[in-house]
Amino acid sequence: MAGGRSANWSPSFGERRGRGRSRAPNVPCGPASAGTRLFWRRISMTDTLSPLINDLNRPYWEAARQGELCLPHCVDTGRAFWPPSPASPYPNGRQVEWRPITPRGTVSGACTYRRVYLAEIEEHVPYGIVLVEVEPAVRLQAFVPQGGEIAAGEAVQLSFEPVFGEEFPVLTAKREAV
Repeated sequence: MAGGRSANWSPSFGERRGRGRSRAPNVPCGPASAGTRLFWRRISMTDTLSPLINDLNRPYWEAARQGELCLPHCVDTGRAFWPPSPASPYPNGRQVEWRPITPRGTVSGACTYRRVYLAEIEEHVPYGIVLVEVEPAVRLQAFVPQGGEIAAGEAVQLSFEPVFGEEFPVLTAKREAV
């Protein structure tokens, strides 16, 4: 390519398009490489409903198993943040500690799924997913059981429920009693 620029190819039709985004400098958009296809065959959304637990999120899941909602907090500023990180994302913040928070929040977005994407959740369709602001600048996704449609702006109570069995708890939102 002239000038070191990559071509920008349409992944679906293979036709050349105008200047736009490509995956990386000098890498054209297009069919995935054999390595990429192999990766996504091994790791896909349909493999399991179980969360991937690692050293960063282990305190969250340990607290969830006890029915408690905990978030990482910056030791220096006292502010909560999400997703977890080994160091505070706030200026001058370094150390992180996990603290319980009040399991309440305000819904900032909601959607209802009426289609079965995984056999394991077929009995739960239709179900909702809400984005809940639990602390300033901290939003978590929560499951909404059948018939519990919740709209943006509503106050919700959060709890951990064994929705998909006892293997792991699911953060669940319900309308807050008025």
